[in-house]
Amino acid sequence: MKRIIAVIALASLAALLATCHLRGAGAPEDEAGAPSVEERAEEAVEELVEQQSPQARWLDDRLFEIGSAFDGYLGIAVVDVASGTTIDFNGDEAFPQQSVSKLWVALTAFDLADAGSLDLEETATVRFDDLTVFHQPIRRRVVASGSFTASYDEFIERALTQSDNTANDMVLRRVGGPDAVRATLADRDLAGIRFGPGERIMQSAIAGLEWNQRYALDKTFFEVRDEVPDEVRARAFNAYVEDPVDAAQPIG
Repeated sequence: MKRIIAVIALASLAALLATCHLRGAGAPEDEAGAPSVEERAEEAVEELVEQQSPQARWLDDRLFEIGSAFDGYLGIAVVDVASGTTIDFNGDEAFPQQSVSKLWVALTAFDLADAGSLDLEETATVRFDDLTVFHQPIRRRVVASGSFTASYDEFIERALTQSDNTANDMVLRRVGGPDAVRATLADRDLAGIRFGPGERIMQSAIAGLEWNQRYALDKTFFEVRDEVPDEVRARAFNAYVEDPVDAAQPIG
């Protein structure tokens, strides 16, 4: 484990052992004069912290300052690629990815291209049934002309540089869907990262809805979402935040 993660784990272990000890959970009494379980664990934590370089300790302190002062809840992880050392703040917490997950779709497409299973110059046509929800600049072209044709190279560029949900969905469908992206994450050993079911299903569920293709045009999705009872919408949103289907840990 990375040094900072080991520190967190030992600190958690110390707290757990101390709790068990105080509750009389069957742990034997410490011999007279011998360090207690908590003291031994704290000494181990202090030793690990001392092993950090001055730069790592400075960065650890700086991340704590940034994270503690932020008006909200966030996680940060920084990796020294030379040494492999990871410094983090809330690094093992799960956060929603939302559009960050477009990166994993592109990565899957690039892997297929490297393997010769996808020609990035291959084209596909977007029609009404392919439109998604929220930000999708491609929609204007489909509404104006009835369809829009582009290469997968362009769809990837639009997804990553414009956060176009429909462009991303076109690439996702071509690479084999969510399961293919999950397989890429597993093959790359990218632990602590989930990939959701796709924009339409996920965003609808967050709002307490089931997807209907008519939501893709104009402001229909927002109008229907506003009709969802507040308690239903709040319950769906809170369930997503507490256990995101597209969760990722910063240290992941």
